[in-house]
Amino acid sequence: MILAHPDDESFVAAGLARRHVEWDAEVVLVTTTRGDAHRMGDPPLCDRDALPALQEAELCRVVDILGM
Repeated sequence: MILAHPDDESFVAAGLARRHVEWDAEVVLVTTTRGDAHRMGDPPLCDRDALPALQEAELCRVVDILGM
């Protein structure tokens, strides 16, 4: 699965990816950005410089949860 941003896998294809993992298919995730241009939220989750690392950590956790 190739997606542009971290979080896209959760909103677009998490259920489908998990289903394929349960069927013993190899599921690979590629994101083309680290999410550094993502909105910060209100109130902000972190400062702009810390956002890519936070997005990456969240992505790694999701990949683990989904079994990719």
